[in-house]
Amino acid sequence: MSNNEVLLMTWTVSPHQDIRSHDYKSTSLSSDVRKLQYLKSLIFYITQSDFDNIIFCENSDYKFSKEELSILENLSNLYKKELELLHFKWNFEKTVKLWYWYGEWECIDYAYENSKILKNTDTFYKITGRYIIWNINKILESTKYNDNLFYRNIPAYFSVNTAFFLVDKQFYKKYFYGAKENVNYAKNINFETVYYNIINKNNLFRNTGKLSILPHRINCNNDIYYWSIHRYNIVKREPKRYDYILLKCGIYNFHKIDKLFYDKN
Repeated sequence: MSNNEVLLMTWTVSPHQDIRSHDYKSTSLSSDVRKLQYLKSLIFYITQSDFDNIIFCENSDYKFSKEELSILENLSNLYKKELELLHFKWNFEKTVKLWYWYGEWECIDYAYENSKILKNTDTFYKITGRYIIWNINKILESTKYNDNLFYRNIPAYFSVNTAFFLVDKQFYKKYFYGAKENVNYAKNINFETVYYNIINKNNLFRNTGKLSILPHRINCNNDIYYWSIHRYNIVKREPKRYDYILLKCGIYNFHKIDKLFYDKN
């Protein structure tokens, strides 16, 4: 199995079964709606992407029907993809306390420990389950010589975009595995900030590839697809062109200047 072929997707199909009186950040709490959104995304990656191996890790222990699993199996066979379903019961109490970031990170850690596909690869891409990155094949081509690819959130400069990244498996184990305990909604410490802090405090920007193509994302949370290209009210320009300029300037990538915020020597 070659390196740049494995996709890990994080899913939460049925959060509502545990909600009771708790709050949970979600666009849609209907399991049926959420399932269809996730399946739209999965079918895109099976039929349209160059990934040969796809893992979808579901953390609400949702049981897919035999018919659904059969359709997915037949589709993956038709497109010569290896498909792996992992599902488990999330730690809902901690997810409520630390927020949904904990639950998503829990999916990645669970897959690291339990995926048969991940045991046979060196690197993997992670994409949040209801996101379609429609130019994914161009990105795969541009990152084929990288083991790690993290890029910053814009305009949140000191954070990593965790909806999509590439990571070396051992790199993940050493620096990121278990770090979900550091997220905290009450203290406004989110998924993206924790990743950024780890990269900078350990001087890991040298191990992170440079983003040369901006991922263009479709958000399946909406009934009508829309291009999720950031819009900036402070700049009166076409959003796509503004993103293009930021990309060419290297703003999305990490720089040596980032180290200055953490290097105390």
